[in-house]
Formats: sequence, C-alpha cells, structure tokens
Amino acid sequence: MNLKDIIILETENFIAVNKPRGLVVNKSDTSKGETLQDIVAKYLQTQISKVTAKTKLTVIQEEFTSRSGILHRLDKDTTGVVLIAKNPEYFEKIKDFFLTRKIKKTYFAVVFYDIKKLFDGGDYLYVNLPIARSPRSRQKFAIVKSGRKAVSRIYLPKKEEFPSVLKSKASDLDRSAVSYLTEYKGKEFSFVKIKPKTGRTHQIRVHLKALNHEILGDVIYCGRNQIKFAKDNDFSLMLHASTLSFNLDEKNYEISAPFDEKFVTSFEKMWL
Repeated sequence: MNLKDIIILETENFIAVNKPRGLVVNKSDTSKGETLQDIVAKYLQTQISKVTAKTKLTVIQEEFTSRSGILHRLDKDTTGVVLIAKNPEYFEKIKDFFLTRKIKKTYFAVVFYDIKKLFDGGDYLYVNLPIARSPRSRQKFAIVKSGRKAVSRIYLPKKEEFPSVLKSKASDLDRSAVSYLTEYKGKEFSFVKIKPKTGRTHQIRVHLKALNHEILGDVIYCGRNQIKFAKDNDFSLMLHASTLSFNLDEKNYEISAPFDEKFVTSFEKMWL
C-alpha cells in the first residue's frame, strides 16, 4: 500500500490518514505482514534518516523514530483518522495534545439493541467506568475498579451524520423518517455517535459491552450468538473513528475520514 492512497490531509508538520480496515497500526512481534508503521516509515524515510543520523538522540527524537511519527493507534479492524507527525518537534507537540485532551475525537458505531432506553430523557449517555486489562483474558480489557479512569459520551447522531449512502439514495422525505434504530433479521440495532474523553485501549468497545450494547462485528467483546450472527451476515466491526478536532499553531482543524465501503454497504442493507 502507498501512504498517498489514504492521506486525508498533509501539512508541513503532520499527516492525517484514513486507516483501512484490517491494517495493524504498530509493528510488533505478533503482527504479520505490512503495518501502517511500515508504510509511514517508507514515506518519511528522509525525515527519519535525518534524525537517526545524529550521534545522540533526545528522548522525544528516539520515540519519534521508533514509532515512525505515529501519534496514536486504532484497533486492526477499526477504520478512520490517524495522525502522524513529520518531525520530532510536532511529534512532541501533538502527543501532548492527546495527553492533555486538547484533541476532540468522534466515533460512530452500530450496536446491538435499542440504546435510547438508557438515555433516560437526556441528550447523551455519560459513561464513567475505569478500564484495565481483563484478569480473565490477556487479549481483552474490562471494567475494573482499580483500572484507569475512562470516560465516554454516547449520542444519537443527527440525520446529516448518517453514512453518505443514506443521503445519496434516500429522498428528503425518506431521510426525515430515518431513525437511529433499525431492525434487521429480527434483531434491533442502534447507530450511535461516541465522543471519548479519555483514550484507553478498547475503551469504546469495553464501555458498550458494559452497557450490554456490543458493537456489531466485534469478535472480541460480543457473545457467541452475536459473533455467529455477524459472521453469517458478513458484518465486520462496525466502528469508525470519524473526526479529530484541535487547534494547532492558531489554526482550527477538523479532520474527517469518510466511512469505508464495507461500513457503508453494511449500513445500507440494514437501514435502507
């Protein structure tokens, strides 16, 4: 894969890409095949070489080169926006934005059942449940009292935030009647918008699991029957990192990634 094929925005100091489904972000002993980090390293080869050519690297320079400028990660099957710094200075600056929560994140997901019943008349659902690695499985994370603070806000999307296939194929009259809720093969599903305040590993997936509204296609946190339903109906993980918003060098950025084809076709067969 060529990085240019997935770039949403490139400036002098950072790149935003739309990570495809199935692509692992960081290199590791367990990751087989090409990762996003491999692709980025080739693209930033000159910048990384300039840094590594120095006899003694600062801590931030070492981290920049070891991570090929990648500032955060998405799970393998989650699609959407990933930010990459092009130099150590902006790696440090944007990394601090993530740590101090100056970057606002928006995700969309399709979840099992009617989630509005939990809203209790409010505009959104506030979830404040600490997360740590599951004591039962090293592959999973879970709600653990002694875990790290994790906060998410869950909303019902506005009509204009629905995947573009709905806007292009449904008439204005049809669209006004479109609901966050649909029924597909005898099961109810909700389309939700999530704004995580913190950035814990698997945070959105774990929080929705704790609410008993698992994400469709989540083979780690769904139950056996839910996994079978997704497999039988050709659904992959329905979670998309849609938008990152922040102010950098006195300029406001709102970087959005389009839903991938798999998400849109899955959504289309469920809602239209």
